[in-house]
Amino acid sequence: MSALLFPVRTSDLSGTSKLAWRFFLPGSTSKGQNIRLECWLCWQFHVYDAIHAAAVTEKPMSRPGEEQVVIEGPAGPIEAVVTTGDRAGLVAIICHPNPVQGGTMQNKVVHTLMRTARDMGASTLRFNFRGVGRSAGEHDYGVGEVQDCLAVIAWARAELQMDQLWLMGFSFGGYVAAAAASELLAWPERLVLVAPSVEKQRFGDLKPLGGAAIVMMGEADDVVAPQSVYDAFADEADSTVVRFADTGHFFHGQLVPLKTAVEEALS
Repeated sequence: MSALLFPVRTSDLSGTSKLAWRFFLPGSTSKGQNIRLECWLCWQFHVYDAIHAAAVTEKPMSRPGEEQVVIEGPAGPIEAVVTTGDRAGLVAIICHPNPVQGGTMQNKVVHTLMRTARDMGASTLRFNFRGVGRSAGEHDYGVGEVQDCLAVIAWARAELQMDQLWLMGFSFGGYVAAAAASELLAWPERLVLVAPSVEKQRFGDLKPLGGAAIVMMGEADDVVAPQSVYDAFADEADSTVVRFADTGHFFHGQLVPLKTAVEEALS
């Protein structure tokens, strides 16, 4: 004998309207039988709802050695991940690429920069800009993101006892890192920019830079014009541009050479 299910609108104890199912067993002469079956079915739905709610609200798991933290930023909470190194006071902060194109702190170039600094004994901190992942706010085209970066730097000074800063960024994050460095009272010990966005953001407003930068640039970049980067740093006497032949914007197949070059820059 087949049961029939009818969708009905109900309310929970808080008054929230919910869609439920009404159960009917054709041919049943027992009203109690139908009620018992209906209660069993509702209980099954409640169990499913509880499991589903737990699944969607579970926090993302951290990799071994990583700690998820929340930093109060100018637009609200900033989602970040910290690793702790054995070189006291040294922290590498990494800025991710443009979120409009899907950039987050999980980007593989960001991970490469993080692993490089971590393997050299630095503590690391990567974070999501406003409006990305669990970070509050909305994308602000590089203006608010600089303020996010400065808030993260201030947090690292207070909570990680940072007294040496390696500031790094990729693409859009490269511009943000350079702009944040220009706002600091003291230039970072190292500023590493990978394929920095010098055309779409107002990089010219930062010049001349207040200190040295090490730039990693693919010669076959199809997102940031290589020549625009070469021109932007041509008159920055303290800066160095490292070129990667036959390498595109995302360093496909070139992450190991990138890591090696960044290690040399940070040494």
